[in-house]
Amino acid sequence: WVEGRESGFRRRCQGLMAARPPGPQESRVPRPMDGGGGEKGNRMSHVATPTESMTVPSFRARKGSGTPLVVLTAYDAATTAAAEGGGADAILVGDSLGMVVLGYDSTLPVTMDEMIYHTRMVVRGAPRPLVVGDMPFLSYQTSIEDGIRNAGRFLKEAGAAAVKIEG
Repeated sequence: WVEGRESGFRRRCQGLMAARPPGPQESRVPRPMDGGGGEKGNRMSHVATPTESMTVPSFRARKGSGTPLVVLTAYDAATTAAAEGGGADAILVGDSLGMVVLGYDSTLPVTMDEMIYHTRMVVRGAPRPLVVGDMPFLSYQTSIEDGIRNAGRFLKEAGAAAVKIEG
């Protein structure tokens, strides 16, 4: 039942996106940084096409290629579907969800469990963009072991492709 509902939502979003005028994402064509096969080699061998999933290597290859990366923030599957339909290359699930979604006065009270929950929702709604989970306050500052364990939770429990830390 949930799959059917999600598919219907995706179809509606895709229908809306098809009705809009062509945007910049249609004109983006990945290009080799040095023309391909030159002195540096073809550094664009990992670049994702608009239908492939963005990976960490393809994201890194695009970073210096001159082709802009589109990175947006989302906290749920519905916003993620709209971001993906708009051509997002990566989606950050930021600890700002504490203020935007959870009603906290700051990002300090955000827990790992809350971040994992929201990151999991975004991953389910984003088959193509690279999903990055934001490590909340004191999830990595207390020790290297805590940082590794919590980063691993983003990858294993939430399905994120990468994590972001500050500092």
